[in-house]
Amino acid sequence: MTKAILRKGVNGLVAETPGAVEFLMGLSFGTDYNVNVVESRNASFHRKFFALISATYDMQEFFDSKEAYRRWLTMKCGYFSSIVCPSGSTVFVADSISFAKMSQEDFEELYSTAIDVFIRELGEKLTRDDIDKVLTYA
Repeated sequence: MTKAILRKGVNGLVAETPGAVEFLMGLSFGTDYNVNVVESRNASFHRKFFALISATYDMQEFFDSKEAYRRWLTMKCGYFSSIVCPSGSTVFVADSISFAKMSQEDFEELYSTAIDVFIRELGEKLTRDDIDKVLTYA
Protein backbone atom coordinates (compact mmCIF):
# COMPACT_ATOMS: atom_id res chain seq x y z
CA MET A 1 0.00 0.00 0.00
CA THR A 2 1.37 3.39 -0.97
CA LYS A 3 0.83 6.43 1.20
CA ALA A 4 0.47 9.92 -0.22
CA ILE A 5 -0.23 13.10 1.70
CA LEU A 6 -2.98 15.09 0.00
CA ARG A 7 -4.73 18.29 0.98
CA LYS A 8 -8.26 19.35 0.07
CA GLY A 9 -8.01 22.30 -2.27
CA VAL A 10 -10.58 24.34 -4.19
CA ASN A 11 -10.38 21.98 -7.19
CA GLY A 12 -10.05 18.68 -5.31
CA LEU A 13 -7.19 16.85 -3.65
CA VAL A 14 -3.72 18.33 -4.13
CA ALA A 15 -0.42 16.51 -3.56
CA GLU A 16 1.41 17.95 -0.54
CA THR A 17 4.81 16.29 -0.97
CA PRO A 18 7.09 15.43 -3.91
CA GLY A 19 6.42 11.76 -3.16
CA ALA A 20 2.68 12.33 -3.41
CA VAL A 21 3.12 14.14 -6.75
CA GLU A 22 5.19 11.24 -8.07
CA PHE A 23 2.61 8.74 -6.81
CA LEU A 24 -0.30 10.57 -8.45
CA MET A 25 1.61 10.96 -11.74
CA GLY A 26 2.13 7.19 -11.76
CA LEU A 27 -1.61 6.43 -11.67
CA SER A 28 -3.17 5.36 -14.97
CA PHE A 29 -5.98 7.41 -16.50
CA GLY A 30 -9.28 5.56 -16.67
CA THR A 31 -8.33 3.12 -13.92
CA ASP A 32 -10.46 2.86 -10.79
CA TYR A 33 -8.64 2.96 -7.44
CA ASN A 34 -9.84 2.21 -3.92
CA VAL A 35 -8.62 4.90 -1.55
CA ASN A 36 -8.56 4.73 2.25
CA VAL A 37 -8.75 8.32 3.49
CA VAL A 38 -7.31 9.00 6.95
CA GLU A 39 -7.11 12.49 8.39
CA SER A 40 -3.50 13.29 9.11
CA ARG A 41 -2.37 14.35 12.55
CA ASN A 42 -1.27 17.92 13.11
CA ALA A 43 2.54 17.93 12.73
CA SER A 44 2.81 21.29 14.55
CA PHE A 45 1.02 19.85 17.54
CA HIS A 46 3.35 16.83 17.42
CA ARG A 47 6.33 19.20 17.64
CA LYS A 48 4.59 21.04 20.50
CA PHE A 49 4.32 17.76 22.42
CA PHE A 50 8.04 17.10 22.01
CA ALA A 51 8.77 20.68 23.10
CA LEU A 52 6.74 19.89 26.23
CA ILE A 53 8.77 16.71 26.77
CA SER A 54 12.07 18.58 26.36
CA ALA A 55 11.08 21.47 28.62
CA THR A 56 9.69 19.32 31.42
CA TYR A 57 12.55 16.82 31.14
CA ASP A 58 14.94 19.67 31.86
CA MET A 59 12.87 20.59 34.95
CA GLN A 60 13.15 17.17 36.57
CA GLU A 61 16.08 15.26 38.09
CA PHE A 62 14.84 11.67 38.25
CA PHE A 63 15.21 10.42 34.67
CA ASP A 64 18.59 10.04 32.97
CA SER A 65 17.20 9.83 29.44
CA LYS A 66 14.57 11.85 27.67
CA GLU A 67 13.19 8.70 26.00
CA ALA A 68 12.68 6.93 29.33
CA TYR A 69 11.00 10.07 30.66
CA ARG A 70 8.67 10.29 27.62
CA ARG A 71 7.69 6.63 27.99
CA TRP A 72 7.07 7.00 31.73
CA LEU A 73 4.97 10.13 31.19
CA THR A 74 2.98 8.45 28.41
CA MET A 75 2.23 5.51 30.68
CA LYS A 76 1.31 7.76 33.63
CA CYS A 77 -1.20 9.41 31.27
CA GLY A 78 -2.86 6.02 30.80
CA TYR A 79 -1.46 5.16 27.38
CA PHE A 80 0.13 1.76 27.90
CA SER A 81 -0.31 -1.95 27.30
CA SER A 82 0.47 -4.83 29.62
CA ILE A 83 2.16 -8.07 28.68
CA VAL A 84 1.96 -11.15 30.88
CA CYS A 85 5.26 -13.02 30.70
CA PRO A 86 5.61 -16.82 30.87
CA SER A 87 6.92 -16.41 34.43
CA GLY A 88 3.59 -14.82 35.37
CA SER A 89 5.04 -11.36 35.87
CA THR A 90 3.52 -8.41 34.05
CA VAL A 91 5.46 -5.91 31.98
CA PHE A 92 3.99 -2.55 31.04
CA VAL A 93 4.89 -0.87 27.76
CA ALA A 94 4.10 2.69 26.66
CA ASP A 95 1.74 2.87 23.69
CA SER A 96 3.08 4.19 20.42
CA ILE A 97 2.39 7.85 19.76
CA SER A 98 3.20 7.57 16.07
CA PHE A 99 0.93 9.27 13.58
CA ALA A 100 -0.34 5.88 12.40
CA LYS A 101 -1.11 4.60 15.90
CA MET A 102 -2.75 7.54 17.66
CA SER A 103 -5.53 9.85 16.49
CA GLN A 104 -5.23 13.62 16.77
CA GLU A 105 -7.96 13.61 19.42
CA ASP A 106 -6.12 11.05 21.56
CA PHE A 107 -2.84 12.90 21.04
CA GLU A 108 -4.34 16.17 22.25
CA GLU A 109 -5.71 14.35 25.31
CA LEU A 110 -2.25 12.88 25.96
CA TYR A 111 -0.70 16.35 25.73
CA SER A 112 -3.15 17.89 28.19
CA THR A 113 -2.89 14.99 30.61
CA ALA A 114 0.92 15.04 30.37
CA ILE A 115 0.99 18.59 31.73
CA ASP A 116 -1.25 17.57 34.65
CA VAL A 117 0.84 14.49 35.40
CA PHE A 118 4.11 16.42 35.28
CA ILE A 119 2.79 19.05 37.68
CA ARG A 120 1.37 16.43 40.06
CA GLU A 121 4.38 14.09 40.01
CA LEU A 122 7.46 16.24 39.40
CA GLY A 123 6.63 19.93 39.24
CA GLU A 124 4.46 20.56 42.27
CA LYS A 125 5.26 24.26 42.47
CA LEU A 126 4.34 24.90 38.84
CA THR A 127 0.99 25.66 37.21
CA ARG A 128 -0.34 25.03 33.71
CA ASP A 129 0.24 28.72 33.00
CA ASP A 130 3.90 28.32 34.00
CA ILE A 131 4.27 25.40 31.57
CA ASP A 132 2.50 27.32 28.80
CA LYS A 133 4.86 30.28 29.31
CA VAL A 134 7.91 28.04 29.10
CA LEU A 135 6.58 26.48 25.90
CA THR A 136 6.08 29.85 24.22
CA TYR A 137 9.87 30.23 24.35
CA ALA A 138 10.66 26.64 23.28
